[in-house]
Amino acid sequence: MFVLNVIGKGADPARFAALKLGAPTILSPGLAFDLPDADAASRDAARALAPERDINLVATAARRKKLLIADMDSTIINVECLDELADMAGLKPQIAAITERAMRGELEFEAALKERVGM
Repeated sequence: MFVLNVIGKGADPARFAALKLGAPTILSPGLAFDLPDADAASRDAARALAPERDINLVATAARRKKLLIADMDSTIINVECLDELADMAGLKPQIAAITERAMRGELEFEAALKERVGM
């Protein structure tokens, strides 16, 4: 058995009703929830519905939640931290353009990170 775990500011189970996975378990109101009876196809469909959210397929066998590790930028917080730091250095347009290309999948994360930090 697996659950679909959805994380991100404004996370709303109603957005995923079309997946027909069952009643959500709210982990943190407006931030995180699980949907039961999920599989890889439902994970992929959920990611298509909400690409801005962290969406993962998590096994329920022996599941113990102790630590959450998640991408914060534009997921839990509404900004890209490197873009905001670049704003203070007067480089926001250049850095933000690289960030956008990386988010569209045009650049690999590691290369985009190195380029932005290098500037």
